[in-house]
Amino acid sequence: LTDATGKVVDRYDKVTLWNGGNDFQFLHFRDALIQELAEGLNVDTMASEPCLLFIDGEFLGFYLLRERVDAEHLEAHYGLHQDEVAVIKNNALDDGTEEDLTAFKEFTTWAMNADMTDAQNYEKFCETVDVASFIDYMAVETYINNNDWASTGMNNWQVWRSKTVVPDVPQANGKWRFVLYDTDVSAGIYNNYKTMANYDSLANNMPVTKTYNFPAILKSLMKNDAFREQFHARYVYIIDNNFSKTRAIETLNAYVAAYETVTCDTYRRFGMGNEVVFYPQELQIITDFFNARPEYARSYLDAYCEANAK
Repeated sequence: LTDATGKVVDRYDKVTLWNGGNDFQFLHFRDALIQELAEGLNVDTMASEPCLLFIDGEFLGFYLLRERVDAEHLEAHYGLHQDEVAVIKNNALDDGTEEDLTAFKEFTTWAMNADMTDAQNYEKFCETVDVASFIDYMAVETYINNNDWASTGMNNWQVWRSKTVVPDVPQANGKWRFVLYDTDVSAGIYNNYKTMANYDSLANNMPVTKTYNFPAILKSLMKNDAFREQFHARYVYIIDNNFSKTRAIETLNAYVAAYETVTCDTYRRFGMGNEVVFYPQELQIITDFFNARPEYARSYLDAYCEANAK
C-alpha cells in the first residue's frame, strides 16, 4: 500500500477488524472487493489485508484488517496534518471544527435546490466540491446499487477536505472529496430487488432528507449541460474499465480462490452450516450481477441524462 507520492505506508495508528458487516453470512468480502474495483478513481478507498484470529490457540474466524479514513489516514496518505483537515461522517464531525460541519450542511442544503444552469451557482459548487470526486462517488454508489446508502435517508457517507491548498498534492485542493465505505449491501446481496443488476438506482434513489442529500444534488447538477456531459462520459468510463465484466469477474475469482476455504471454516466454527451449503449460490448471485450490470447501468444512465436534460 502506497501513499499519494508512491511511498509505502508502513505505519497505522488504528485499523478495523472487519467481520464482513452485512456480508458476514454470505461472501464475507463484498465491500473489500468493491473497494478494490474502485481503486484509482477520485474517491478515497480503504485497503484490506486478510487476518485469521486466534485467542489462546483457539480459531475465532477469518477477518479483514481494514484502513479507517480519518485524520491519521489523511496524514499517512497525503502528508496533511490533523489541524489542516476537516472530516465529516454520517452527519457528524469526525475531525475539524463545528464551523466546518455547519458550512457543509448549509452548502448541501443550498446545492439541492440551486439553479445550476446559472453560471455563478455552478461556479460556486465547483469551487466548494471536487467535481471529479463527486462524479466518481455517485457513479460507483449507483452502479453497485448500494441499498444502505441513499434509500429513505442518507447513510454510510463520508467527506473530507484540506483547509489549505497543497500544490504538490492534487487531493489537497481545499475542496470536499468523497470516501467510499460500507458498500456491502449491494451487488445482489439478500436477493433484494434493489441490489439486483436490473435495479435503477439513478432514477429511484431519492432520500427525503433535507440536508446532505447527494442524489438530490446530482439531480440539480444534471440541468447543467457541461456537468451532464462530464457525468455521462465518466460513468461510461467506470463501467467499461473499473467495473468491466472481465475485470470484475477476474477480481471476484481471485477473492474466492483466496478466501472461500477460510470463510467456510469460519461458518463451521460458529455453527453456521447453512452458510457453507449456500456459499456457491451466493457466489453465483454476485457473478450474475457483475455479468449483467454493465448493460443495465448504461441504459439507465442514458435515460437519466436524457430525462434531466429537459
